[in-house]
Amino acid sequence: MFGLWFVAIPEGTLVRLIEGSLGGRDLSVEVVGLKKGLFYNFTSQEVVLKRADTKLLSVEHVAARIHPLSLFLMRPSLSFRGEMGGGLIEGRIDRRKGGNQAWVRFAESKIGEAPLLATLGFSGQGMLSGELALVNGSGDLRFSIEGVQLQGRSLYGAMIPWDLFERAQGVLTIEGDRIYIRSFSLEGRGLYARVRGEIRRQALDLKVEVMPDPSLAADKSPRLSLIAPFKVSPGYYVIPIKSDLPLDP
Repeated sequence: MFGLWFVAIPEGTLVRLIEGSLGGRDLSVEVVGLKKGLFYNFTSQEVVLKRADTKLLSVEHVAARIHPLSLFLMRPSLSFRGEMGGGLIEGRIDRRKGGNQAWVRFAESKIGEAPLLATLGFSGQGMLSGELALVNGSGDLRFSIEGVQLQGRSLYGAMIPWDLFERAQGVLTIEGDRIYIRSFSLEGRGLYARVRGEIRRQALDLKVEVMPDPSLAADKSPRLSLIAPFKVSPGYYVIPIKSDLPLDP
């Protein structure tokens, strides 16, 4: 087993083995700059998890250990630690006879460097923490953002005062070629919003519900004028967002 690691499996073969085994029909893994170490340890400059052409996670400065028996069976099982957006990320990925499983936990990552939120059109400041659990390419991503300072007012043409929000949390469900936004709520002083919908391949189909309290409506009426055309009832606005997502370069 010790000789297998150093002689029979060169770095290029290990990269192809990991990318091929841990990817799936709708998920793919890209390993950049892999270097083997001692005792089934290796490092990588970056590991990227994608669904179709959309980045879900990008992990830098990865230190990982592959479990010897799983390598012998050509079904890599590994644990890893790294950085994402300046924060810590760690997890485990297992390739089994019936498919693959992945569990990832991350903390205090900058949202401006979080690929999925950037793809959805959000930019700004804030610290992202959460957990991703996948079985055969399907599962849930749970996250929260503290100290939110979103930039701009337009999200795919929807003029919303995003900079008024201070914190956010959500749950995304990944199923095949779809990402369902089961819940994504944003809160600010006197302002609450909820985003629901789905991403199917590169098509975005969302509904944003905005609910300001009466004091905000009175004090910041110029800001809320951006969403005035979408008023459904007093204190309740519904804004549809339908657009094609930009492809990653």
